Amino acid sequence: MNARTVKWAIGVVVILVAIGVGALVALFVIGFISLEKGEQHRRQLQAEQAKLNELNERLDTLQRELETLMSGDKPQPSGKRP
Repeated sequence: MNARTVKWAIGVVVILVAIGVGALVALFVIGFISLEKGEQHRRQLQAEQAKLNELNERLDTLQRELETLMSGDKPQPSGKRP
């Protein structure tokens, strides 16, 4: 082997190593971005769940009030209203 072939082979190996390192860095960055997006979605879902729970509590309260009012408006067994 002459010096030119050795330099060429070293150059190819360096390029392959650089591509491999670049791929690893890219995978790390993509993974980090994906985790951050997942965290944003989790926070948004948590906020929406809290709002939904609040609305459900309000709905339950209104339903109990309606049931109370409806039970007070039932006709007497004799058919006369109070």
